[in-house]
Amino acid sequence: MTMLLSAVLAACVPGCASKVSQPAPIPPVADLKRQAEPAIPPAVFEVGADRQPTARAIEAEEAYNDRVLLWGRGGWDAVGRLCGWAKRVFEGVPAVEALDCRRPPPQ
Repeated sequence: MTMLLSAVLAACVPGCASKVSQPAPIPPVADLKRQAEPAIPPAVFEVGADRQPTARAIEAEEAYNDRVLLWGRGGWDAVGRLCGWAKRVFEGVPAVEALDCRRPPPQ
């Protein structure tokens, strides 16, 4: 009898658990904090005697551009997480339903 009761309870528990609504996972708190834009390194402004950018300046500019790209993508990822969270929490609210949480396409 005890075995039968245990088997019935084991079969029911997973079914009952799936009917309980789970709260929307909260995005990381870092998503709400302003992330500073990467600073332009002074090496970007180096020029040679011919008044052209030095090799070091070109490398610094490329590295800076990569950091800015990653910073921007990280910002859009945070916006997407916050947007998705808002859509789950405020489901059915017309203003929120209209939000597009996708990252903008590259230009």
